[in-house]
Amino acid sequence: MKSEADLCVGNVIGSNIFNSLFVLPISALVQPLIVPEGGILDILVSLIFALFLVPIFIFG
Repeated sequence: MKSEADLCVGNVIGSNIFNSLFVLPISALVQPLIVPEGGILDILVSLIFALFLVPIFIFG
C-alpha cells in the first residue's frame, strides 16, 4: 500500500532463509527427516530455480 515492495521481498526472503537454516535443522535434530526417493532432485531443482529468481527480485 505504501510502495514498500523492497521491504516485502526482504521479509519473504529473510523468513525463508531463517526457516531453511534454523527451523528445519532443529526439527531434524528432534526427529530425523526422511527424504523420499527422487527427493534430492526436487531439492536441487528448487535451489537452482531460486538461484535465478532471487537476483531478479533484488535487482529488479
